[in-house]
Amino acid sequence: AKALFSRLVKQLSEKEGVTEALKVENQMMWVQRMNNIRNAARYCFKRFDLRITSYRKGCCQATAAFLFREVFKKS
Repeated sequence: AKALFSRLVKQLSEKEGVTEALKVENQMMWVQRMNNIRNAARYCFKRFDLRITSYRKGCCQATAAFLFREVFKKS
């Protein structure tokens, strides 16, 4: 589950354009946006009650993609 969380945070930060360049230019903005991304990922884990076990590792990539779409779903 930790690996899935890390992957989701990485994917979300790439989609949102939160880069090392932003970190250098504006540290407070980078921290603020990374905290928002981590909170969104935590929300997904709680909302979908994820419990990824070792025998289900094959579904992790699909689950990460699903969570990504859920977080950024257009209303």
